Amino acid sequence: KNFKLVMGLPGDKAKNRRSELASLFDKFSKVYLTMDHPGYEEVEDICNEVISYVNCDTPYEIITDRTCAIDTCMKEATKDDVILILGKGSEDYQLIKGQKIPYEGDIKVVNKIMEDTYGKN
Repeated sequence: KNFKLVMGLPGDKAKNRRSELASLFDKFSKVYLTMDHPGYEEVEDICNEVISYVNCDTPYEIITDRTCAIDTCMKEATKDDVILILGKGSEDYQLIKGQKIPYEGDIKVVNKIMEDTYGKN
């Protein structure tokens, strides 16, 4: 089980997905919970609610800044790990308290980390 997961859940809707995500923790070697359109909720509150439903001892980390969560996951990964980053893809904003806040998008974040770590190829 060498799968690491980075993902967040949106605020202000689909709260049943929080318990559904928690039921998947046992499929991963580590889970990084982060921001994904928190709306008017606090990211920490969303993440802590997910954690309250977890029924296994899979390690997890709450890193509210999505770029930092992806960076941490990638830096902690070994050559045998598979990283799943779910949610944003190329989406270039976060919905926070009624505002569209610019975000590079997961693809650009991953590419930048790869470039910074391994150089341009």
